[in-house]
Amino acid sequence: MASRMGYAAVELLVQGIGNRVISFTDNKIIDFDIYEALSMERKFDHELYDIAHEISI
Repeated sequence: MASRMGYAAVELLVQGIGNRVISFTDNKIIDFDIYEALSMERKFDHELYDIAHEISI
């Protein structure tokens, strides 16, 4: 997933498009204006946190 998102970011830069945030939303890799992304409400995913904690031990 990280490679795909990185690839999408580089593709935008190659096109001369900057100030974007790459996101995986609704099973698609999309991009948002950085200021739009910063103003979005973010929710803490406790289940994902627990999984990350378990696999990092």
